[in-house]
Amino acid sequence: MDRLITTYAQLMLAYAPEKVRASMEKRGHGKLWKRTLRKALLLAGKSTARTEPVVILARESDKQKHAENIAKSGGAEARVAIDASIVGGFILQKGFSRIDRSYKTALHTLYKKVTA
Repeated sequence: MDRLITTYAQLMLAYAPEKVRASMEKRGHGKLWKRTLRKALLLAGKSTARTEPVVILARESDKQKHAENIAKSGGAEARVAIDASIVGGFILQKGFSRIDRSYKTALHTLYKKVTA
């Protein structure tokens, strides 16, 4: 059932929703319309999240400090998000790639090496 809903949701993103709904009604799947809409919204949100580059910083003031490194990494026009848990540095997410230069990751890696 989930595969069917996912298939209809993917069709809805590619074609007019009215045509997909008519096709669903024709096949007797009209009751799946609400679940298909929810799945289509979820899929649409995931696709935009993957294409928009995001830079995660610990503080707003770190934007100037790391501007050169972020530009070298290809995140010059990226959206900026603040996450205090990374302590410092930056994380650049672009597409399916992630460049992690955060202090949190460096400290965690160091901890694993020392305790191993």
